[in-house]
Amino acid sequence: MDKEGLEEWQNRWKEVFDKISKSMPGLLEAGKILEEESPEAFWQLCRYGWYFGYDSLPKTPVELAREIKKGNQREVDDFLIKYYEDELESIERRLVGRYPHRTMVLQEAFQNHREKRYYSSITLFLTQVDGVCKELTGNIFFTTEEIKGVKIRKPKIAKAFNEEEVFFKPFLVPLKETSSINSHWTKLNSFPLRLNRHEILHGEDFDYASQMNSLKVISLLNYISDILTYEAKQ
Repeated sequence: MDKEGLEEWQNRWKEVFDKISKSMPGLLEAGKILEEESPEAFWQLCRYGWYFGYDSLPKTPVELAREIKKGNQREVDDFLIKYYEDELESIERRLVGRYPHRTMVLQEAFQNHREKRYYSSITLFLTQVDGVCKELTGNIFFTTEEIKGVKIRKPKIAKAFNEEEVFFKPFLVPLKETSSINSHWTKLNSFPLRLNRHEILHGEDFDYASQMNSLKVISLLNYISDILTYEAKQ
């Protein structure tokens, strides 16, 4: 999504709230519920390894999180697998356009995914998450902030954002705490899946290669790229 695309996304979302506010009280209440549910929805999907960039509408995570609460995790995974496969070409084109100096590694990562070489695609995409974060903020995603020797459970890059200036604050939820992908290995049992960057890149996990896991890491890279491109303090 380019600058014009982001503005179009913001305008669509504003139009929704404008229509709701001018309509019947029931719709206004529905809008408030959607806004209130969004932070928890983004976190719930993040816990399961899925991230959302600005190419999605806020109602999508809310609807999917509701399905998770009903116990329909498999259906949610199937929906998002299809969604990200359908969006694969668009995501690749957007990332290459933003980081032309990373073209070769990005194209190889996407090609590996398409050819079902998921060990390779996941590893390459994980390196690019850190690379993009380092390039744009000076910090990497897979580290936590420390104050007086006490680790705070959130990525260091969280300090690159002024929360008051972010258009839709729920998009910052994945940066408020760690998830399975960047958690310390001793905390992994608190998440519903075990997909962890440290275990993968240090050879401790050798059972992570799957279409779904590759798409989850793609969703993370897409999210990181969007949030840093449009919301980080430059």
